[in-house]
Amino acid sequence: MFISQTGAQNVSTTVVKVGPKIGLNVSDFRKTQDYESVSMKLGENIGAVLNIRWGQRHLNSDVGTGYFGFQQEMLFSTQGASVDGTPLKLNYFVVPMLLKFYATENANLEMGPQLAFMMSKPGLIDKEQYTYDLENLGAGKDIAFIVGFGYDFIEGLSINARYCMGLSELAKNLPWKNNVFQISLSWLLTL
Repeated sequence: MFISQTGAQNVSTTVVKVGPKIGLNVSDFRKTQDYESVSMKLGENIGAVLNIRWGQRHLNSDVGTGYFGFQQEMLFSTQGASVDGTPLKLNYFVVPMLLKFYATENANLEMGPQLAFMMSKPGLIDKEQYTYDLENLGAGKDIAFIVGFGYDFIEGLSINARYCMGLSELAKNLPWKNNVFQISLSWLLTL
């Protein structure tokens, strides 16, 4: 009689990557019907990315090539708009928390919430009988919902495009909400 003993291996199927990220913002505000002219503003986003991907696409594929992942970022982001000819620049520290679905080994869809904390004091905007003091914009916090897509190239280079729809009003008497389109590049290294 032949007896075989095999030892179970504890193999992780999770891959963790980190790296820098830089990109372009195109932003304006929603709910600005009281203003004649609201035009988009160009800005930037720069910071760090933590990407976690788990599972395997099939038994013979590499670890960390599964269908799902999670990505958290910490970014400095400049947003705003030109309102009736007055430029309004808002600087935020933003923290997106995204679930990712990998349609292929490289292409992915992403969605999730974003918390933002204002780092600047934009000043005043005058409109006929109203003056909006933007010093205390919603206590400096913003919540947004993100939806986008990305592509991971060989050697850690990633590109993504996303839409960030602000859910919070900028101030109690100002119902504007952030509206941001982003295109970004990141360079992710496996830990």
